[in-house]
Formats: sequence, structure tokens, C-alpha cells
Amino acid sequence: MIASERRIYILGKLSERGTISLTETAKELHTSVATVRRDFDSLAKEDYIERVHGGLILKESMFLQKNMYNNNAALALKQRQKSNEAEKRVVAQAAASLVNDGDFIYLDTGTSIAAIVDFLLDKKISIVTPNLLILDRIRELEVEMDIVLIGGKCNISHGSTVGPISVQFIQQFNFDKAFFGCYAIDLATNMAYDDGPDSCFLKVNAFNNTNDSYLLADSSKLNKKSFYKFTEISKFKNVFCNTPKNSDYRLPSNFITLDVK
Repeated sequence: MIASERRIYILGKLSERGTISLTETAKELHTSVATVRRDFDSLAKEDYIERVHGGLILKESMFLQKNMYNNNAALALKQRQKSNEAEKRVVAQAAASLVNDGDFIYLDTGTSIAAIVDFLLDKKISIVTPNLLILDRIRELEVEMDIVLIGGKCNISHGSTVGPISVQFIQQFNFDKAFFGCYAIDLATNMAYDDGPDSCFLKVNAFNNTNDSYLLADSSKLNKKSFYKFTEISKFKNVFCNTPKNSDYRLPSNFITLDVK
């Protein structure tokens, strides 16, 4: 996990708890105490955070805590949208070609999935999604689509709705096709990962209610792990990914790799 991702995680835990410890955070992030200590020291330069022995605490009111976290999370989300943008669009276009008129589809959370909407505009389909980035994009394009937004708690860092309400809602459907994103793909263990329990639980329930499931990921996510196991890579009908620069990767047979011009 890179420094900016650790920062978002730490700020999120601070917002939830008000105080966090050095050793516990290192264990949760699966990294060294020395690395987290540097993160803590960097964050302690902010006026609203105080460095204490063995941890961090927030100095401001809960209102300011949440706004601080939300502002950082929203900024990180915008940065992720711009990251590997060309790769995401190539992958999204290939995946969208599988959608047929009349399909009832699920679009997952994440920036890779949000890119797919540009290539579905001429399809006569119905979409169910928790992805707020998709609604933002439709508003930008000033188009109309048959979309059902899943309710639930707003997760700023994911740009989506999550939680028990979302899961209960998704369990009522059966989809022709579903398109998923993920946080990491570990080829050695045949596993796709997500970065949080709420979003991962929603993915699993949507996956279980789908006839054909597809995974979209840019090659930067390959040979990595994260906190929460989503499902085995082999369970997807296809995995769409841009062609990795590392020729040593041995990709499973369900991978469809795409060149980025």
C-alpha cells in the first residue's frame, strides 16, 4: 500500500475512533512500525492531529474530524479517477461490448467500473449500481439511462453506497451480467481482493446473484494483496486487463488482455 493510501486509511480510523495506536495500525496495514511511525509524524504536522506516545489523536470536534476525512477522501478519489485513465477506458470498452440490448446488469463500485458507462449509452439496458461516479458521469453527459441506485450509507472514499441497506437491496435481484472492480489481484493464490468489509460484502452478494460475472482491472493491480478476500479469479467468466509491461506474468486462461495505444 502506497503512502497516500495509508494516509486515507489512517484518517478514516481516526475519524471513527478519535485515537489510534502505532502498533495496532501497523498490524492492520500489514506493514512495519517504522513505516507507520513516519506516516504518523507526517500527519501530526496538521493542526487537527496531535502526536502522542504510541499513537495519534484528533484535537478538533467530531464535525471537523468528519469534514477533514471527507475532504481528503474526496481528493484521493479524484486522483484515482485520473490514475491509469487510458488503461481503464480500454478495459471498459472491451467489457461493454459484451452487453446486449435487454440485459439487466450490475455495475460495481470503483473508478474502473465508472468508465464503462461511456460505452453503454446506445444500449437498451437496465442498470443497478451503488456507484455514485456513474451518476456523476451521466449528469456530465446529459443523457438518460435506466438506472436504479442502490441505497445505503455514503462512502466518500469509494464514491458509492455501502452497508446493510445496500446488501439487503442487492439480494432482491438476479442479474444477466455483472461487472466488478477490485483493489488487488494475487495471481499466485488465484484471489481478487477489496480494501474494506462493507464494499467487499456488497460485491459478494451481487456476485452470488449474477449469471455471468466479469472483473475489470488495470495491470497496476496485479500480483498484489489487500485486506479482504473478494473471490477467486477463476470464478469470473472473463477478467479484462490491459497488457502488463512485465512479460513474466503468467495470466490465467480467462484473462483478456488489451493493448493501450
